[in-house]
Amino acid sequence: MWDFQVNINLRSAVFLTKTILPLMGQDGRGGSVLFTSSVSGIIASRNSPVYAALKAAIIGFMRCIAAIGGPQAIRANALLPGATETPMLQQFFAAPGEPAEVLEERLASFQQAIPMRRFCRPSEVAQLALFLASDRSSYLTGVAIPIDGGYTAL
Repeated sequence: MWDFQVNINLRSAVFLTKTILPLMGQDGRGGSVLFTSSVSGIIASRNSPVYAALKAAIIGFMRCIAAIGGPQAIRANALLPGATETPMLQQFFAAPGEPAEVLEERLASFQQAIPMRRFCRPSEVAQLALFLASDRSSYLTGVAIPIDGGYTAL
């Protein structure tokens, strides 16, 4: 399980970046490298400390890439989604063999801990990704942006 977590959450990002970075710097136009981390990378997680540590590593790695790529106009930033309406959200809160009503109560309770009182929609993460990948964010690099309805503001 450890190797799976490291491979999917960190190793893939490192090796992909190592492959694309030299190509991005060749023509002098630079570009944007966008990492997906998580709010778990900046706040503690009692339920998944290894996941949180790997997501924090992505943020640190992204900042290094921002520093390395800056002279070639290569920007690097990270999205930090909070609880988002995906199948992973249900899996994270579900316990094996638990009645559906308990899961619904748990989800509703967590939603109340979010200042905006709702979960993020995948389209909202996509809109932030589009902005960070576009020239409209041409002077943003090395930033990790939570998209969490204010959860990390507390």
